[in-house]
Amino acid sequence: MRFSLKLGLIFLFLVFIVQFGQGYETEMFTEVDFFQDEYIRDYFEPNIYDISKNPALYRISYRNNFSIYNIQGERQLNNYARYFDPRQKNNAGLDLRWIKQLTKNSTLASGVKYQRSDHFNVTRSLEKNYYAHYFSFTDTTTGNIEYQGPRLWILYNHELADKLLLGLEIDYGVERGLKDVYTECETILRSVDAKMGIGYHSPDEKTILGINTRYFNRQGKYEAVKEMEDALVKTWFGYNLYYPENPRRVNRKNDDREGYKIGVQLERKNILNTGCGARLSGSYGQTKNSIEVGRPSLPQQRGYWEREGFQFTGNIYYHKEKIKGLLYVKYKNYFDWAKPKEFKVVALENDEEISKIGGLFQIHPLPKLQLDLGFELSSFSRDYSEYAAAFNYNQDRNHNFLLTGGQYELNSISGLHLHAKYGSYEPDFHWPDTEQFDVIGGEAGYKRTFLFGTLDLSLNYYKHKPDNIDESIERFGVTIYYLK
Repeated sequence: MRFSLKLGLIFLFLVFIVQFGQGYETEMFTEVDFFQDEYIRDYFEPNIYDISKNPALYRISYRNNFSIYNIQGERQLNNYARYFDPRQKNNAGLDLRWIKQLTKNSTLASGVKYQRSDHFNVTRSLEKNYYAHYFSFTDTTTGNIEYQGPRLWILYNHELADKLLLGLEIDYGVERGLKDVYTECETILRSVDAKMGIGYHSPDEKTILGINTRYFNRQGKYEAVKEMEDALVKTWFGYNLYYPENPRRVNRKNDDREGYKIGVQLERKNILNTGCGARLSGSYGQTKNSIEVGRPSLPQQRGYWEREGFQFTGNIYYHKEKIKGLLYVKYKNYFDWAKPKEFKVVALENDEEISKIGGLFQIHPLPKLQLDLGFELSSFSRDYSEYAAAFNYNQDRNHNFLLTGGQYELNSISGLHLHAKYGSYEPDFHWPDTEQFDVIGGEAGYKRTFLFGTLDLSLNYYKHKPDNIDESIERFGVTIYYLK
């Protein structure tokens, strides 16, 4: 009874801040990234929860109590950049997560994340990523913008006696952006991401089934402000057409979107007692976005944006003591359209298709040596049209990456790890001056096990070099990771 009361108070608190807070931006069509170093470094094994985000499947994916303390710092130098990109970004983050097995059948997980991102020499745009929004907001100011805010996460998972799994997950965030030009243009975002799911696993736990649903709500406010003279504010419809807003001291864009997603999952473990298994996850979702711009007291409808699509992820894995392997495929297709109120017709349509195939492999040729190898081949197809501006982009692009490296055990409590990454990708029309980027970089780190946990300190550097331009994009950072 006492635990139920505490859990109820937690959810009431979340409902309260949902009503009165502001938050981070979360995309509806996201997916697990198998090509991340954390999987190769054995912090976690890819599992059914990772690819489905079904909270009902969390307990059977993470069975142990643990705490994670992660600190990251990163600097990105955009010596080669698009018009609305910042010339430099400094990112810092603190990520704390806890998982507690309350009883044999109940799991509670929670987390707090704080992120700060400083964008330097931002040309006119108020959006954190101008090229990710059809209805973007710009003014005549150029300056530095500071984005920062917390994010809260809680998940509760319960298993009934008949092997039925139930789960609830809530992710809430708030972010404020402030531009240092007088009188400080401002952005405020808040988002709520709620997931519910049910699942079933067979008595031998070799077969897992699941179904889940997700509701997403995001509200954003962007204010263009200038004291001594009017800021010349524009609302962009796509990337080639804009509407000039009336001159005034304050122009505000209200960017409110909501969406839903439903998904199904299946996993079969240890097929024919060989150590092989297979996971499948598919989902369908839709988002709707309404845009208002004008005086804060009397905003005017500027446009409507709708997106729907589906995605599929499947992988086959092999897991033995000294050999691990994973082959995966991912497919995502979505269609969206936008209609500005001024034109009363559909102004743009976009049909995008993404296909990926990749693999991760790990072997132990020597007792103290582990070797890693990963690859990913991706194909992007996009048919994007802006009718009022008579613009069309219909082109296929390829992304290819190779990862290699390994770990060496110095002694029973410490070790070194080193990974190198090489790849190339063809950008879309947002990068008109180049046809290909080459990516080269890597990460080196030292890991040490203490009495109560494991500490990992790593440094990384990556360079994105366009094929016909001397300037490049460089990113380097440091990560301190403690697993208890």
